[in-house]
This record gives sequence, structure tokens and C-alpha cells, in this order.
Amino acid sequence: MMLRQQRVVIENITPQLHCGAYFIKRVVGESVTVYADVIGDGHDIIQAELQYKHSAEKSFNTERMEHLGDDVHRVSFKVLKQGFYIYRISAWVDHAQNWQHGIEAKLKDNQHVNSELLDGVQHLETLSSRISSADKKYINDLIESFQSEDLYEKAVKYAVSERLHKLFVEYPNRVLANTSDDLKVYVDRLKANFSTWYEFFPRSSSPVNGKHGTFNDCERLLPKIAGMGFDVLYLPPIHPIGEVNRKGKNNTTNAQAGDSGVPWAIGSKLGGHKEIHPELGTEEDLKSLIKKAKELDLEIALDLAFQAAPDHPYITSNPEWFRKRPDGTMQYAENPPKKYQDIVNFYFETPAFKELWSELLAVTLKWVGLG
Repeated sequence: MMLRQQRVVIENITPQLHCGAYFIKRVVGESVTVYADVIGDGHDIIQAELQYKHSAEKSFNTERMEHLGDDVHRVSFKVLKQGFYIYRISAWVDHAQNWQHGIEAKLKDNQHVNSELLDGVQHLETLSSRISSADKKYINDLIESFQSEDLYEKAVKYAVSERLHKLFVEYPNRVLANTSDDLKVYVDRLKANFSTWYEFFPRSSSPVNGKHGTFNDCERLLPKIAGMGFDVLYLPPIHPIGEVNRKGKNNTTNAQAGDSGVPWAIGSKLGGHKEIHPELGTEEDLKSLIKKAKELDLEIALDLAFQAAPDHPYITSNPEWFRKRPDGTMQYAENPPKKYQDIVNFYFETPAFKELWSELLAVTLKWVGLG
């Protein structure tokens, strides 16, 4: 391990999760208040700052931390756009402020500070290389007075002036600064903080009793849903429903003619997770529903269930994605004592897990892509 010279220790940074292994979360517009214990090796004045930036930005913003006492420092920053922000703490011994504090203390004790003024020239020269041109003349005047015994009275006033103090604070010399590891905050949109969801079955949206509803039928219900204060319309799976072991009314295991089955039993000869149940409509109809919902500040959420009916196309095309029992049959889904005879589970421990994951990712991206 490479030994790095430093005089300040930074500990107990909060907020962070599991020593920074996981990112914290906020929503757009919220503040992140950061605390840290910043400890020096003596009685010198210590400065600490927060450095932060959005991951898309090239350079860090800085905010000086407030010393609350007992080595604790605090600062806040606002997160203004979605995505990841990086934040970290940097701290150092502030030699210029130590010098100014020492001069002030000695003057109060009626000590002569000629030598200390000469020592301060190095801090002024460092400052002069960083400040704006408007302040350079002021600093040059100070350098001249610090080096002249004839200007001693003027020099000591300059040395303890508030103007010089503010310049030292604004343009610090971060000698041997210690900087913490990077921490992250993920900033989500406002709706991630709070939203109100309304779930209903599109097939029940028809104004005609006994007729299968469609996405187009759903559109007429949107104003009523928005009027109740909801901002998300939550749909169950909208894919073709399996016909093998289809459930009937009241969860009976023998479906009768005309029974529509359970939407979570996904997949049939009509398609699987990437298709829409034909009686609901088309992708264009779904896009229209999403568009009309957006006009009312409603979003569409879809229950994306990674499970299959016994006649899902995947079972024929990719049988390795499903686990068979020793007798060659496939175990239907259970949540004891409940039994779901119309559903079989994906075998996520399959040797072909990469192919399975890739396909399920493609399914997810398809529906995200539709909005």
C-alpha cells in the first residue's frame, strides 16, 4: 500500500449505505445533507469542503462545510436532475488562516509582529496567483506594506482585515489535502417518491355487459380515474392467456367454454410475453391509450410477470428454461397451500441462464419502449 502524506483524517461520512457499497437515493429538487468527522493532528485551523457533480458533468462543484464543533462538519447540496451524482469530502490544514489567526492573537497581546508579517508574504503571493485582477492590486499593496517597517501600522490592519480573511476562505491553498472515496446518490423523478396507483382489468372496461373490453374502451375511463386523484393506471399482464389448465370462474380448475382465464398465466399458441392478447387490441391501440393517459397526467404501468402457461411458446422453443421433475413432468407453480395449475415457473438456475436473462431483458425493453 502506498503511504500518502496527510495531516487530516476524514471519518464517519453520512449519508452512505454499507460503507458506500450501495448508492443512496433522492428525487429531483431534494437536498443531500452531508456530515463528516474531520480531525487534524494538532490545533491548526482545518477546512473541509464537499465536492459533487452529476455523472454527466466533467468538473466538480464545491461547497465549504460548516464546523459544528467536536470535529463534526456539515453541508448540503441540491440535486437538480435525474441520474447519478458523485459526492466526496476533501479537507486540509488552512495555513493562511492559521497565520492570520496567530497575528490577531499576538496583536491582542500587544506583541510586535514584524517577523510574522514577513512570514505572511508567502501566503499573499500564493493568493495573488489565484485571485481576480481586481483584487491583485490590493494584494500587491499588502505585500509591499508587509515588507516595509515604515508601513507597519498599515500592515497590521491589513493583516487582520475581513477582506483578506474572505479572500483566504474563497481561494484556499489545499496543501496535503485528504480526499475521501467517492460516494453516489441516485436521483429519480418526483413520482418515484410518491404516486397513487389504480389497478383494473382492461377486459372489464367494455360498456356492454358480457363483452370483452379493449384498450379503446379503457380510454373513456381515464378522466374518471384521474378525477379520483390517481396518477398511475396499473394493468395486469396484457399478453395471450394459456389454454392448457386454464382456470375457470372462482379459481376452478376446469374452465368452461367462454372462460377467459387468468392474465398471469402467460402464453399460448397466440404468442407470449412480447405479444398482446388479441381481444384487447393492438400495439397501436396501446400507444393511443398511453398517449391519452399522458394528456391527463396519468402514466401506464404494466405488471410484467416472468412466468409461463404450460402452452407458452418458450416451452417448445427453449425447454431448457424450465425444470422438469424426475418423472418427466413439469411442476406447476405453488405458494403453499395455494396451487396455480395454469402456471409454470422459469428455471433461473438453468445452465442456459444467460440466454434466459437476455430474452427477459428484451421483453422488458419492448414494453418500456412502448411507453
